[in-house]
Amino acid sequence: MDFPLIVSSQFFDPHKQEGQVLECSQVNDIRLGVGAAKITDVKVLTDILEKSSHSLESRAIVVCSGLDLVDITHTLLVARDPEVAKVWFQGLREITLNTKANNVCPMTQLKKQITRTFASGKTEKMVMSSLKLLGLPSGKMDEIDPGLFTFDKFYELYHKICPRSDVEELFKDLSKDRLYLTIPQLVDFFND
Repeated sequence: MDFPLIVSSQFFDPHKQEGQVLECSQVNDIRLGVGAAKITDVKVLTDILEKSSHSLESRAIVVCSGLDLVDITHTLLVARDPEVAKVWFQGLREITLNTKANNVCPMTQLKKQITRTFASGKTEKMVMSSLKLLGLPSGKMDEIDPGLFTFDKFYELYHKICPRSDVEELFKDLSKDRLYLTIPQLVDFFND
């Protein structure tokens, strides 16, 4: 099995080097000190060995990734010394920890959020009041006709029960009280 290889003897400069992008949610495992023996290109291996007096195994990190556990891609990272390799390893572990759990399908996330919301102690009175404001049956024993309970009504109810005032405040702050963000504002939001 051939590995894509990323070698660092200095800090990455995006203006001088091309980078390889790997989606964090696809990382299945990160291994420290293994896999370096899989480098089959003699020129690359010689170049890596000449850049440091430390053993290759002590500087190697393998990132295992893929959409499933059958088609796994192994990406080999080689640091300039064992200390940098450990920092990379720990940093990668931190940013990829639980990304699989956080990237489940939207319907599963919605079900979890609904369950968490109704189990969080939201008062029955507040839920009934929100139903009434939306023109839906709001009595304790009332049933909602599925034909009337459209996704739009559900969405409105969800936002009444679980308001995200923090997101609204952030949006208002960034948009300067407009109803939209400009492209540069949106880019800054995503980057920061």
